[in-house]
Parts: sequence; structure tokens; C-alpha cells
Amino acid sequence: MDKSNQLKNKLEKGRQQILKKTRKCLIAGCNNNAILSHVLQQKPILKDISDITNRFYSIKNRSIFNMKENDLFEIKKLGINDCYKFPGFCSQHDNNLFKLIENHPIDLHNIKSLQLFSYRTVCLELRNKEIYLELVKHKMKIYEEIFPNKINYLESNPAELAIKDLTFYKKEFEVDLNNNSSSKFNLEIIELPLKRICFSSTLSIDDKNNPHTFEYDQYGEERTEPLSTSILNYFPYDDKSYLIIATHKKYYCNWTNELIKELKNKSNVDKILSDLLTYRLELWGISPEIFENIPLNKIEKFKSESHSNWNNYKYKITSDFNLFD
Repeated sequence: MDKSNQLKNKLEKGRQQILKKTRKCLIAGCNNNAILSHVLQQKPILKDISDITNRFYSIKNRSIFNMKENDLFEIKKLGINDCYKFPGFCSQHDNNLFKLIENHPIDLHNIKSLQLFSYRTVCLELRNKEIYLELVKHKMKIYEEIFPNKINYLESNPAELAIKDLTFYKKEFEVDLNNNSSSKFNLEIIELPLKRICFSSTLSIDDKNNPHTFEYDQYGEERTEPLSTSILNYFPYDDKSYLIIATHKKYYCNWTNELIKELKNKSNVDKILSDLLTYRLELWGISPEIFENIPLNKIEKFKSESHSNWNNYKYKITSDFNLFD
């Protein structure tokens, strides 16, 4: 077997082991194994973006055998039980902790509900970054083993810093969830016209006017405080769509404040949603009713724009592209 095929085989074997690995519950002190939990409530939220076969469209990362430059993911129609899940919590904590937002009807005016949606998304991103870090370290190890004399540009530091930040925000939410008197976060919920799309994500946006977005301090030292992070959850519920936004009161985000202002004005909502899906997000679901009516050339443009900007955290990403016009 030549070195190229040997590399691919070892990378894919390790990748599968990492993705299938049994993981512990994210609740501190719990040693139980995590189950695959839905990021958003299956009924009625995910059900509302599904067709009669209980499927909707979502992003699926390609196998390393099929991965090409500018072709890192595919958009697939997946079953409601096969996607929008992550190994976050044991069954006991998953059932008990999120009961308030798992039982219908959901009280979206209850601050605890907003905290729980946001907390689960932070935990989703934390677990994803843990898995990503393992994948990076595995890839570095295999490259060094098979091509010891080649320069490897992969590094684990960004993922390690992201894990540190997300762990901080996770703990801050846990304080809030056990405290009925005050909150460390600004929480907003915006009611919007119904669109059968959902997404859950954390975002850190570069902002020259916000020191909380700088990777290094004014003396060139690595930062000790977390990056400003916005936590977004968007989903349909009771014939409306809702966007829940959480930001830490100390580590504010100007970009998020602008987003809130624009959406509250109800102007260009489709363009804003298109920009978020195209340029900012890595996890989303779209109903077949919407996706199957988007022209193929526009879907290809969406893929191209997404791949070109997968690592773009600029404050402004200017584009005329609109997936929904």
C-alpha cells in the first residue's frame, strides 16, 4: 500500500473510533455515559421542519475519503432520529435538567427556558470542540508517523482555547440555572414570521472596537479572559419562528446587538437568515418544503460561499447572495 492510501486508511479508522467513542456526561461529577440527545426538542420543533417521512435537510461532514478542497460537507435529507444530536448528557440529567423545554407547551417567556436553550447549545459546542481536538491530534500523529519530514500546519491551540472559553460559559450558565435572583447573561427572544428552519450555534466575531474579541492583549500576550461569544437558537414554534440570543454581560458583542436591532425592525429577515446559514453557522436544519424549492444553481452557490468563508469571523461579510429570494 502506498503512503497516500496508508495515510487515508489510518486517518479514517481513527476518525471513526473518535466519532463512535463512548463519552461521559457533561455534568460535573457525573460518571454516567452520555446518550445522544437532540439539541432542540424533537416534538414539536424538529417535527415542524420535517416532512411526512420525518426527514429534513441538514449538513453532514464528508468522510475523509470523499473530502475535497472546497467540498468539506454535503447537504443531506436525514431522519429526525439521525441528526441534530450530540453525546452530551446521561439519560437522567438529560431528562431532568431540560424538562422545562422538552415538554409541550414551552413557556418561551420564562427566563429559565431561555437559559436552558442557550446552555444546551454551549454544551453542544463544547463537546464538538472536544471531539474536534481529538481529531486534530489524531491527524497530527498520523501525518508525523507517515510523513515525518513534511511540515504539518495543523495545530491544536485554537481548539484548546475554544474549549477553555466554552467551559467558562458553561459554568456561568450553571450558576444562573441555580440562581433565581440574577443572571450573568443578557437574554433576548425575538418573535419572527414562521420559517421552517432551525439552527443552534455559538459565534465569536472579530471586532476592532471590542477588546473582548482580540486573541492577544495589547502587549502581545495570549489572552486570559474568554472571547466574546454569542449563543443563538432559532426554531419554529406555534406558527411563529423565534430567535433566542444570549451574550455574557461582561463579554459583550456589538455584532449581536446590531443583529438584534435589525431583526426587531423585521426588515430583511430572509437576507439575515441567509447570511447566517451561509457565512456563520455549522449546524442547521431546513424543511424539505423550503429546500426542495431552492434552484440547484443557488444551492451550489450556497455551498461555494460557505466553503469560501468557513473560517471567516469578520464583523462584516458583504454579499448580494440570498438563499431565500
